[in-house]
Amino acid sequence: MIALGTPPAATVRDQIELAKFAESEGFEGIALVERLYDGHLMLTAIGQATTKISLASSSGIHYRSPTLTAIDAAIIDQISDGRLLLGLVPGSPIATAPFGLRFEKEHILTKMREYVTIVRSLLAGERVKFSGSVYKIEGAELWFKPNRKIPIMLGCRGPKMSQLAGEISDGVFVGAMQPASYVKNTLDNVILGAKKIGRDPSELDLTGSVFYFDSLNDARRFTAWWMNEQPMFDDVWSYCNLMGTVEKVRRSFREGDPEGALAHVEEKVVRTFSIWGTGEECADLLEEFWSMGVTRIKIDPKGKVSPGVRSTPKESVMRTIKAIAAAVQRP
Repeated sequence: MIALGTPPAATVRDQIELAKFAESEGFEGIALVERLYDGHLMLTAIGQATTKISLASSSGIHYRSPTLTAIDAAIIDQISDGRLLLGLVPGSPIATAPFGLRFEKEHILTKMREYVTIVRSLLAGERVKFSGSVYKIEGAELWFKPNRKIPIMLGCRGPKMSQLAGEISDGVFVGAMQPASYVKNTLDNVILGAKKIGRDPSELDLTGSVFYFDSLNDARRFTAWWMNEQPMFDDVWSYCNLMGTVEKVRRSFREGDPEGALAHVEEKVVRTFSIWGTGEECADLLEEFWSMGVTRIKIDPKGKVSPGVRSTPKESVMRTIKAIAAAVQRP
């Protein structure tokens, strides 16, 4: 299955129109990044505007309580006639700081385990009384029970969170800008976590992600920006033996020369986690993902990347979505 990641739309109305367009172009689902929108509000609107695509959230567990997340999930799933995939992510300092929130890394695994336990119990129609290390819940319950068991997906990358996901989730999604071999390490840890408690790993929904660009130069521009702006990905760059490249890129940005940073980003690097062009040109990387056992690939339409990496006009994104559909949809 192929899902579309959050298009870089300029307005909320454009975002809804792009979701409808993605559905008409044959995409199985759409996935939103919480930090760019209130993901639950957006999915409610998209759920009312579409009829078939799955609706995947990416809800940071620092942003709202597990009780509120369960309430929102039940509403979205009912409005969309059972199309929600409730995605939960641990977040990062970069994601929480703009909201005035602290990233509580010291007990993030405990927080995620308790969060999932509470949300799942509420969605099952239970009256929840919970006393954990992080959360204290006294008699919470939903006023209506969802029509089905809503899948809970975890966003993960590190080995400990990935193994926890294998224990407690219905599936995982792994973010983009990571080579297929790095994604495979994450999925191996998910499977290890599942086996640790006697679960059948084949029951898990596994989603990998890649970015789609208009051209190699767009891929280089975005990768250089990402290397400079996302220090939380230094573990990925270290794994790929690219910290030397990253330092050169960051030096160019510090010196006020972001365009010069592009020269340090080689084509062979960006081809390990990004795609552009025709189906033939995209085939090798996509096949790497399918061969590792993912059940879904999420394609993020970056398209034409302008300096500053801001949103793209709706018409341009629509052209990119059509290009993706032609290049990556499987028969």
